[in-house]
Amino acid sequence: MKNKLMNFVVKIMGSVAAMAIMVALGNANNTCIFWSYQPDVPKELR
Repeated sequence: MKNKLMNFVVKIMGSVAAMAIMVALGNANNTCIFWSYQPDVPKELR
C-alpha cells in the first residue's frame, strides 16, 4: 500500500513540476515584451 502511494505521489509531483516550469516560462515571456519595447521620446519632452 505504501509503495503504491509513493508511486502516485511521485507521478503527481512530476506533473506539478512540469506545470510550474510552463507557468514560469509563460510569465517570463510576457514580461520580456514590456522590458524590450521602449517607445521613442517625443520631441516636445526633450
